[in-house]
Amino acid sequence: MKSVCAVVAVLGAMTFVGTGYAEADEGHRDGVLARARAWVDQGVPYGLNDFTDGYRRDSAGFIAMAWSLDDNPTTRRLPDHAVRIDKDQLQPGDVLLWTSPDPRTPGHARLFGGWTDPAHNGYWVYEETAPKARYHEYTWPNTAATYLPYRSTTLPEPTPIPATTTAPTTTTEPPAPPAPSSPESTPPTRPAEPAPPTRPTASTPPARPLDTRNLRCQLLDGADLFCVGERQS
Repeated sequence: MKSVCAVVAVLGAMTFVGTGYAEADEGHRDGVLARARAWVDQGVPYGLNDFTDGYRRDSAGFIAMAWSLDDNPTTRRLPDHAVRIDKDQLQPGDVLLWTSPDPRTPGHARLFGGWTDPAHNGYWVYEETAPKARYHEYTWPNTAATYLPYRSTTLPEPTPIPATTTAPTTTTEPPAPPAPSSPESTPPTRPAEPAPPTRPTASTPPARPLDTRNLRCQLLDGADLFCVGERQS
């Protein structure tokens, strides 16, 4: 029995990862869409001065009914019950509101149901308009300039899904051993070629001795002796 209760508690605490909203918030938004669809299924006719379930049968009264407001605000007063949001914050149950620049002319409100394509260019709504409440599809480029997104103050703010805080496990690997050198990668060192033998330098032949047998000498002026003779062969 305890294990069953534990499972129920875990399931009750689960969040919808696809939408980023807690289960209680998802159920709240489902209720908003269910009330709006009830008027669409019944074909509740449009009427500025008519009421169904205590709510005026115009576009603002339709939103007040879906949001379970305590009064019937006009489109001009609908932002008093809402906060302005951006396109990327739109969730089912939010509202796209056009406020007429002329205070004497009513504006229009649409209950956002969801996107019709992954690029968020198209969306579908529930709305109360002549002749009766309906489901309809629109494109964002054609309506973004006039219909601004709002969120009811009765709807909880988005519950962000916490990011994973566990750091990835890392392991330090030892450095790889050096790759063995291959014989092909390192060429062998070629031995240095021996220097060519040095050629002997021709030396000056020794002077041959003079043949003193035929030596003729003469005393020159200045006491210098001048001799003339033949060298031995």
